[in-house]
Amino acid sequence: MEKVNPNSFMGIFGALSLESRDESSVPQLLTDDSTYKFVSTPTAGVRTASMETVCVQDNPSISADEVIQEPSELPTSRQPSEDNEPYDPHDYCEAEESTSLWDSVNLLVIVGAGPIIFSLPSTFIRAGYLLGSVLMICLILLYAYNMHLVVWTEYEICKIKRVPNMSYPETLYCAFKMGPLWVRPMAPVARCLLCSTQKMIWFGHGHYSYAFICRYLQIAIENFGGARVNEAILSPVLIIPLVLLCWIPNLKYLASFSKIANIANMIAIIIVLYYVLSDPLPWLSLRPFGNYEDVPQFLGAILLSMKTAGILMSIKNQMKRPGEFDGEYGVLMKSYLPIALLYPCFSLICSFKYGSSLEFSVLENLPKQFFTNLAFVLATLAYMLQFPLILYVPFDLIWNHMLKDGKKKIRAPKFWELTLRTVLVLLSYVLSASVSNVTIFVAVCGTIASSIDSFLLPAIMQTLVLWKTCQSKTIFCCILARNTFTLVIGVVLIVSGVFDCFYQIIKYHGQLRNDT
Repeated sequence: MEKVNPNSFMGIFGALSLESRDESSVPQLLTDDSTYKFVSTPTAGVRTASMETVCVQDNPSISADEVIQEPSELPTSRQPSEDNEPYDPHDYCEAEESTSLWDSVNLLVIVGAGPIIFSLPSTFIRAGYLLGSVLMICLILLYAYNMHLVVWTEYEICKIKRVPNMSYPETLYCAFKMGPLWVRPMAPVARCLLCSTQKMIWFGHGHYSYAFICRYLQIAIENFGGARVNEAILSPVLIIPLVLLCWIPNLKYLASFSKIANIANMIAIIIVLYYVLSDPLPWLSLRPFGNYEDVPQFLGAILLSMKTAGILMSIKNQMKRPGEFDGEYGVLMKSYLPIALLYPCFSLICSFKYGSSLEFSVLENLPKQFFTNLAFVLATLAYMLQFPLILYVPFDLIWNHMLKDGKKKIRAPKFWELTLRTVLVLLSYVLSASVSNVTIFVAVCGTIASSIDSFLLPAIMQTLVLWKTCQSKTIFCCILARNTFTLVIGVVLIVSGVFDCFYQIIKYHGQLRNDT
C-alpha cells in the first residue's frame, strides 16, 4: 500500500521530506510527555472517526470533559494485535459503495473543471492576460498542494488514532487537540469556522449553478424554438429534475453521471474552441496587467471553481484504494495538472478572440447556430449533473455529522434523508430567485470562504500535527516557514475578498439608484 508523505505531491514546492521518519516511532513521540487514550465502540457501515474524536492526554491541565469516545472499531480479524504495531489506515477502509481511481478522477474533474470554465474568460481579461495567467496557474497548483496537506494530515491522525478515515472537520478538530496546550481550547471554534465556511461555499455554488442552469436552458430553448421563455416559469420547473438527481444516494452512483457530465463539458469546450479558432486570432491589444480593483473578482472566480476541500475528502474516503488519491500519480495529480493547463489556455484564447466584448459567459459570444445551441444544452447538462456533487458536502455535514445521533432515534430515516436533500435544492432555488447579483456571491463565497477553507486551515492543521510528530527541528522550521507563506497568501486573499465584497455591494446599490 502506498504511503503518504508530506511532499510526495508536486515537488516544486520543496524537496523536504519526512519519509525517513520511522512510522513505528510516531506513537512513542506522541507519548514522550503523556499517554494517549482512545475508547472504541462499534459502528456499522463505513467506519470513520466521530467529529468529537479527540486525542486526550493524561495531563492534569486537561479537563475530564475532553475525554471523548471514539465510535470506531476495526474488524478483529485485521486489527493489529498490539498497540505499538504499525497501523496503516488505508488497509482498513471498507466503504459500502467504493469508487475506483478513475471514478474519483472523473468526480474531481467535473468538480474542478466543470462548466464554470465558460465564465472565467470575462474575469480573466479584466485582470490582464499576463497577470491572469500567472495567478491562475499558481493558485490552482497551490490549491492542489493544500489539498495534499489535508489528505496527509488526515492520514497521520488516522494512523495515530488507529481509525480508517475521517472527514475534514474531524481532522481539523483532532489536529487542534494535538497542538500546544493553548491551542486545544480553540478546536471547537475552528471546527465551527470550517463548517460555516463550507456552508458559505455551498450557498455560492448553489446560487451560481442554479442561475446558470436556468440561463443556459432559457437561451437554448429560445434559439431552438424561437419562442420567448419566461425565466420566472422555467426556474421553478427545474426543481423537479434537480431534486431527482440529488436523491442519488452516494458517490459510487454519482461517478457514472460525472462521466457523462465530463463528456458533455468537453464537447461544449471543443465547440467553443472551434468557433474561436475557425478564423485567425485577431491578437487584440490586450493589457498584460489589468485594474487592481478587478483582480479580487478574478481570484474569487478561480477559488469558487475549485470547490471546497470537503468534497475531496468525501471522494477519498469512498475510494476502494484511498492510498491512490495522493502521490505522484494519484487522483490529485491526474485531476489538477490538466486543470492548471486548461484554465489559462482556454481563458487566454477566448480573451484574444473577443477582447473587451466578452460576455459573462463566453458561450453568449458565439454566433447563433446549431452547434452553439448544442453547446448551451451540453453546458446545461453538465451543470445539472454536477449539481448533486455540489450539494453532497452540506448534506454529508448535516446528515452524517450534525444529525449523527438524532437520526438513529427517528422513524423512517430514508424519508427524512430525501427530505433534507430536497430542502437543499429548494434553498438553492430561493437564493437564485432572491439575489440576482452573482458577483457578490463570488466575492463572499469564492474569495473569503474558499481562502479559509483551502489555504488557512490546511497549513495550520499540518503545523499542529508536526508539532508533536516531527523529529527534526530543522525540518519542522522549514515546513513552518512554508506553511507561514501559505497563511500569508490566504490572509491576502481574504483581505482582497472583503474589499471586493464591499466594492460589489456599493456598485450594485449604485446601479439600483441609477435605474430608479
